[in-house]
Amino acid sequence: MMNEDLKQFLLFLLVSLLITGMGLFGLVVIKNKTEERLAELEKEAKEIVMIPDTHKLTRRSLLYLEIEKENLTVGEMIDLKVVIQGEGETVDGVEFVLAYNPKLISIGDPIPGSFFSLYPLTEVNPDKGTVRIIALRAPDENNSLSEAVLVTLPVSVLKKGREEFKFDKEKSHIIGYAGQEILQEVGSLTLNIE
Repeated sequence: MMNEDLKQFLLFLLVSLLITGMGLFGLVVIKNKTEERLAELEKEAKEIVMIPDTHKLTRRSLLYLEIEKENLTVGEMIDLKVVIQGEGETVDGVEFVLAYNPKLISIGDPIPGSFFSLYPLTEVNPDKGTVRIIALRAPDENNSLSEAVLVTLPVSVLKKGREEFKFDKEKSHIIGYAGQEILQEVGSLTLNIE
């Protein structure tokens, strides 16, 4: 009898070990397959060309453009806002050059925002198709900047087409405390004129 009980116990133990071994083997196989598939997906992700979402891109930028709508009609007038994000920094001044197509739109006199108190230069050049603005804070002001409208540009639509407003990165600057350049990104904006 004892022999029979011992045989059953050993058989049970052997079956248990086999099941445990198969389970562990299965886990190792699943883990390896998962790692292989993750490596394939990572390789594929690096090969995919991503087209940036301009709305998200401009929202992360420190200098970007805002407009009420992106589809306009000939004869329409709308305000284009140049917005600055300072991420809580003390901002002493901003300079930017914005290019546009003067055959498609005209830009009126810039309307200064309320954050900066000094605007030594607000220039719209319809021959070149550029807007150049310099805005400074007064020496006695020490306000940190989260987000503010730097200037509002009145836009009149002249002709049908596709208008792209682009900042000249080389000629655009945000100057922080002690003269540090803090501009990281600039956004652009495309309008469809019907």
